[in-house]
Amino acid sequence: MVGIHDLFGLQPRTLGWIQFVLGTPVVLWVGWPILRKFWLSLTHRALNMYTLIGLGVGLAYLFSLAAVLAPGWFPQEFREHDGAVGTYFEAAAVIVTLKALRAQGGSPDGPVDLGFPNLARHFDNLKRWGVTPVIALNRFPTDTDADLDLVLQYCRTLNVEAAICEGYTKGGAGMEIGRAPL
Repeated sequence: MVGIHDLFGLQPRTLGWIQFVLGTPVVLWVGWPILRKFWLSLTHRALNMYTLIGLGVGLAYLFSLAAVLAPGWFPQEFREHDGAVGTYFEAAAVIVTLKALRAQGGSPDGPVDLGFPNLARHFDNLKRWGVTPVIALNRFPTDTDADLDLVLQYCRTLNVEAAICEGYTKGGAGMEIGRAPL
């Protein structure tokens, strides 16, 4: 719970429950098509990007769920200075929202901008909780420069720092974004 301690005088455990209540509908409802494709990729033994996204979102959500329901399971090394275990509900919610931008248009290749209002709400929620959103927008072979530019431009209008990450297409050479601040 980086940057969220003592918000409104609430304890970290209470904040974890609030994030659980707010993040669960986003991950399960918005992320349902992504999680379904994740499951299909596993059952058909055809690993793809949905496998990676589903695994990341699923682990972030399940880790956070365990941190809220059973914080005593975690060793001291997983705890912050006040003894709380950090949660990642908001990260899972933002990931499925970003991936769902195209799906909002009705197809995997639909208009990206139809999902912008939903993305703006997530940014507003993060900012309200004291978290500064920073977006590393993954470039995939099917992405067009026009779509990526549109997302970057939209993020700039909301004062959210964003950059294109090319780790998927260029491997380690595409991860330069992680070595320098945006």
